[in-house]
Amino acid sequence: MLAFMATVCMSYQIGSRVSIASTLASRTRVTTMEEYRLNNYVLETPIKAMNDMVLVRLSKVDEKTSGGLFVPTASTEKPREGIVVSVGSGAIDRITGQAIPTLVEEGDYVLMDQYQGETVEYNGQRHTFISENSIIAKYSTPSPTVAGFIPLRDSVLVQKAKSEAQTTSGIAIATSEDDEEDNTGTVLAVGPGKFASNGEVIPPGISVSDKVIFKKFSAAETLIEGEKYEVVSASDCLAKW
Repeated sequence: MLAFMATVCMSYQIGSRVSIASTLASRTRVTTMEEYRLNNYVLETPIKAMNDMVLVRLSKVDEKTSGGLFVPTASTEKPREGIVVSVGSGAIDRITGQAIPTLVEEGDYVLMDQYQGETVEYNGQRHTFISENSIIAKYSTPSPTVAGFIPLRDSVLVQKAKSEAQTTSGIAIATSEDDEEDNTGTVLAVGPGKFASNGEVIPPGISVSDKVIFKKFSAAETLIEGEKYEVVSASDCLAKW
């Protein structure tokens, strides 16, 4: 009789432990699923970008005073910077079939050429899927600095030349923000160059400290450490000296 009761008690304890373990496992699965949400969908696993796409968590508008934001003139709700969350396997040249190296990785703080891509809400925050080719720079420093600015491909960081306030004879020159933008400046940083169809890098032909003139309205303006700078493609530079 005692042996029978001991067996029953042991079976009850084992059953209880199994039940508790099953409940905890079930709760764990639910918690895990709730950690990953894409728009209105619950995902079982973290999202993974494909091909040459990059998932970027967009910086919030109220972070713009820290510098380095790319903000479209039409709206202050679409910043052009953020943190890389997921990176695809990379682009493939359609003609040669050559794999094009990916220049960013998860955790990078990046700047985008223009606000384009597919905006989604992921885990309660605004993200965008954007082509890796549309990311023009990243930072090696925790916060945006000129020293930490790393141009990608043939991107060039330019400090615009200051307009002369008067001529050599002392005649004042009227200046206005409405005038055509100044498209000359000094090169502060240069990317390694664009990739050719065979995967080789084509040097941009521009060096740091060069003076350049670039196509009007071709540059993207950014604020770094409280100063305005221009980011332009080397292919949009018309001349150097």
